Amino acid sequence: MKNETIKDFLLLGEKAAKEAGQIILKFQNKLEFTVSSKQDGTEVTNADMEAEKKIIEIIKSECPNHKIYGEEFGLQDKDSKSDYLWAIDPIDGTSAYINQELTACVNLCLLKNNKAILGVIYNPFTNELFTAKEGESKLNGNKLPYIKQTAEKRTLNYHPSKKNIKDIKILLTLWKDGHVKKLIDQGGSPAYNLAMVAKGAHSHFIMDCYRDPNPEDYSAPVLLVRNAGEIGRASCRERV
Repeated sequence: MKNETIKDFLLLGEKAAKEAGQIILKFQNKLEFTVSSKQDGTEVTNADMEAEKKIIEIIKSECPNHKIYGEEFGLQDKDSKSDYLWAIDPIDGTSAYINQELTACVNLCLLKNNKAILGVIYNPFTNELFTAKEGESKLNGNKLPYIKQTAEKRTLNYHPSKKNIKDIKILLTLWKDGHVKKLIDQGGSPAYNLAMVAKGAHSHFIMDCYRDPNPEDYSAPVLLVRNAGEIGRASCRERV
């Protein structure tokens, strides 16, 4: 890459996410994906593998010295001295993908010296391309948030890793007392759920994390939400 600017990197990330998205769609539309289990017990498909390979190929073609950490293939070029690291999850929400739901997405982020400087979240099923760089978040080129939540129209999205009855009772009380207009569990990709907060479709997203997050999990969506104005700042905590 001749000019290593945020704009150039963002265009590269968009290209990688879109091409990976087409692979994901092809495998699902033709019912050609196979499912297996990883060592941690989570599910993985051949679509995950092929999409990640494509993302790595595209990034390496322009930024051969950059490090890449992928959900499926781990760290690439670990001996590189580059300050840049691409963190990628080719299909965030694999279980939703297997069930043919529309809430799985491509999730990638570029970090410089361990700080997220841009993020791309692409849902190929809805053709929603979320992008984030310092101070700016967009959906298909439109600045976020463009859905304005009000106190009377709050949608709280709860995404539990396990059914915690105590938490659910608290949330139901908030809903019953009128503090929350709608209480949902969208499921699928946590990154896409956070993107819905940045969009303004959900006022809050609460997730019961079952493990410490990796860079490819939340770097992109947290940057997306933080840049989306008052709604984003109110809804994103450091532990997310």
